[in-house]
Parts: sequence; C-alpha cells; structure tokens
Amino acid sequence: MMNVYGYRVDALLAQCQTLHEPVSDRWGSRYEIDMYKCNKSISCDVATIQRSERVTWLLGGVVFLSIADLVLTLSYLTSVGMSEGNPIALWLLQTTDSIWPLAIYKGITVAVCVTLLYWNRQKRQSELASWCALMILAALTFWWNQYSHYQPMLPLAEDHIVMIGDTFEQPCSVDKFPNSRQ
Repeated sequence: MMNVYGYRVDALLAQCQTLHEPVSDRWGSRYEIDMYKCNKSISCDVATIQRSERVTWLLGGVVFLSIADLVLTLSYLTSVGMSEGNPIALWLLQTTDSIWPLAIYKGITVAVCVTLLYWNRQKRQSELASWCALMILAALTFWWNQYSHYQPMLPLAEDHIVMIGDTFEQPCSVDKFPNSRQ
C-alpha cells in the first residue's frame, strides 16, 4: 500500500476496521460496520497527518527566520546601530544596557508561540497561524534586506541606538529643553 507522511494507508484501514467491527452490547444488540464513516475517518486521519506535517515544517521555518532576525538585530545594534521598532525590546535595551535580555525575550516569545502551535498542530487554526507567522517573518526578512542595502544612505533618526562599550547610546538625541531645571 501507499505511504502517506510515514503512515501506511493499509495500517489506517486496519485501525478503522478494528474500531468499527460489529460488536454486541450487553443486551445482545449487534452493530454493523458503517463503511461510509470508516472511509471518512481514514480521509480525516490522512488530512490530519498532512496538516500536522505542514505545521511542523512551517514552525521550523519560523524558528529559522526568528534566529536570523535575532542575529541581524544584535549585529546591527553592536556595530552601526539602528532604530528598534519593538517598544518592549527598546525598553529592555535602554533599561539594561545589554543585548542579553533582548535575546532571552525574543527566545522566550518564539519558544512559547512555537510550542503552542506545535501542540495544536492538528487543528486548522494552528496551520493558519503558522502560515501567518512565516509570512510575517518572511516580510521582516525582506525588510532586513532593504534596510541593509539602504542603511548607509539613511539619516540617523532621533531614536537611533548603538552599543558603544557596555552601554547603549543615542547619538542623535536632542535635549529639547536645555535650560530647564529638572
């Protein structure tokens, strides 16, 4: 018989037939095999197996692109600097003056999301969410490509940060009220 994502179709048929064998209840009534339900359950099993396989591959892509995003973020922060678009990540960088809390934060968020989607990989919603996550990260990868190409020509923004030594500096920060007392 044919193999479908590592499962033999004849094994699925055997499971279906053993689950729907004629049985007698304690009053002597007999139940017949409903072949329509049996065939339907086999097709559902194959579809579930295929969905599970797709979600697993999609989540592998999500992890790979998330790691690439983290590597690029850290390399730009520690070399030429950048404007961080994530307010939580920006707060972590400014309050800790370290890249490690950012790496841990990104690792935890990706791990939690991927784990939840993996646990629910048989459901349509998990597949849809996995596709969305992969497309968002693919768009982010495209954005990184454009940013790396045009970054030397971009003016420095007010929120531009760069790690110099052990602290993050904002080379373009302007004191809006230089004569005011705080």
